[in-house]
Amino acid sequence: MTTKTHDKLKGGQLLGMLPLFTPKWNRDVYLRAEQRNARAFRRGYEQDAMSDDELMFPSWTKVRDSFKGARITDILGKSRAEWFRKWGRFGGVDLSSENRAGNVIVTVASEKAVDLSRVEKGTRPPAARRCPVEVCWPEADTWTHPELVQQMNGVHSRWEWDRVFVESNAQQGQIIRWGETMGAPWTTKVDGFCTTAKKWDEHLGLPGIEVELSHGLWLIPYGEWESHDPGCLCGWCALDTEMSTFTATGPAEGAGDKTMALYFAWECIKSGPRAPEWANIEHGTR
Repeated sequence: MTTKTHDKLKGGQLLGMLPLFTPKWNRDVYLRAEQRNARAFRRGYEQDAMSDDELMFPSWTKVRDSFKGARITDILGKSRAEWFRKWGRFGGVDLSSENRAGNVIVTVASEKAVDLSRVEKGTRPPAARRCPVEVCWPEADTWTHPELVQQMNGVHSRWEWDRVFVESNAQQGQIIRWGETMGAPWTTKVDGFCTTAKKWDEHLGLPGIEVELSHGLWLIPYGEWESHDPGCLCGWCALDTEMSTFTATGPAEGAGDKTMALYFAWECIKSGPRAPEWANIEHGTR
């Protein structure tokens, strides 16, 4: 917080206008907001807009806006059979913990590989494109383990995951056991994914998603939430907010769990299905 703004807040007023503070929004609330995320505070309360240089995914909004009005069916195809024939479906699940509420399930479709025998010798095959197709979360609340299993059952019934990565923490084993107890059909497709410092790696981590975004390898169905009201807490809007404001130190808005679930699904794509039906192909530009 700048010294000038801090002095204004100490006095509880700004430029001689009416007091800014109320019992709910008092000085301590603003100071705690700054302590949680100083960059987000400057953006939200001091009108200090973020530059592309600060953002982890500066291409997200550019790509998103290029797909105005596009729905999932416009990208994947009109029928479920067409989706499953042309696209693999991969899940990423970010789990809650004792210190952080909420669970997030993100499903991303990825184009199946081309028949390499038909690619001209010496040429590079086209890279597979990605498309997020569902973001499921309890809107700032949390699910119990049985509720999370039920949500995963619902997502799997719609997309029939080829594989799903679940965040490896103390909760993962319990989720799988609950799934087995409840007869969940996806338990044999689950692998744990341990988040390490690799997530910041320029090529292998989160920055790798930006590389793919900037090369046109992500198709974003903006029509699914384009008309939603400001402040909407649906999964699409929550993911969009995080991806639009994510910095090198984390999200300027949101908890970052939607972005991490997307990252798990992206890592899952790179690992391929449990029982490969299609070959992984090298990343690259079209």
